[in-house]
Amino acid sequence: MTEWRVIPEFPRYEITEDGDVRNRETKKKLNETENQKTGVWSYALWYGRSGTPTRSTHRTHWTLICDVYPDKVLVGWKPIPNFPGYLVNKQGEVMGTRFYKKLAKTSSSAYVLRKDGKRHHWYFYEIASCTQKDWNAFWGEEEQEVA
Repeated sequence: MTEWRVIPEFPRYEITEDGDVRNRETKKKLNETENQKTGVWSYALWYGRSGTPTRSTHRTHWTLICDVYPDKVLVGWKPIPNFPGYLVNKQGEVMGTRFYKKLAKTSSSAYVLRKDGKRHHWYFYEIASCTQKDWNAFWGEEEQEVA
């Protein structure tokens, strides 16, 4: 049986783990539309409560899936301390949470992250060079005892 979860940002809609979106009241599935300039496929979703002005916006299925099913699709990714909106994995890859896409490194192997309206160069070694105990704590792993 397919599990439908409510999309928190758009409570009128629900989504499956596969990316199908439907109206919660009518149960009618939505069709994705293609942006003719970029080629990106997305859903047009309405937000706002009844009695208030409503607006529509577009979201890709991947962005919605990551927002609703982070426990299933973002396994191995952790928030970067002091940089909200960014995730890192053990391989040192960084992903922004706005579109859930991996970021490219600069020529000096830094990632350019935004915080408080400013750009910051962030290096994976800022996490990787911490002590083994801190590393394990960051990733939620137990410390291994040496025999």
